[in-house]
Amino acid sequence: MEIRKIKIFVFFILFFCFLGLLDVFYLSLNYFNRNLLICLSQSGCGLVTSSSYSQILGIPLVFLGLFYYFFLLILAFLFILKNKKTFLNYILYISFLGFLFYLRLIYLQFFVINAFCLYCFLSAIFNFMILFFFFVCKRNFKESYL
Repeated sequence: MEIRKIKIFVFFILFFCFLGLLDVFYLSLNYFNRNLLICLSQSGCGLVTSSSYSQILGIPLVFLGLFYYFFLLILAFLFILKNKKTFLNYILYISFLGFLFYLRLIYLQFFVINAFCLYCFLSAIFNFMILFFFFVCKRNFKESYL
């Protein structure tokens, strides 16, 4: 019975992985067509997504985000199919590193670039929710399984 309850929370993780994937996919479309991004009138989406901080070693962050959410999605599916705690542990490690990375990106938006990107912030929230639901699983179920 416990594994069924854990799978329910993993479906929430899948849901937020899917939302994150949609979000960064939309941002990646903007990477190829700069006029595509629809933002609030006072936000600085264009400024954030075109800043020098939107790349690491010449790789756009949106492509790293696509890989990130796709990889988490695969891990969550593998857990549902194979019931191995290793996949959940990988979700924890990867989403925690993602959480730290998103904290840095939010800091850069507000204190360095002085602009705010709603889509970037939503992606950070989706990542936080993935991490949150992992900890809900961890807290509510036997340590022997997780």
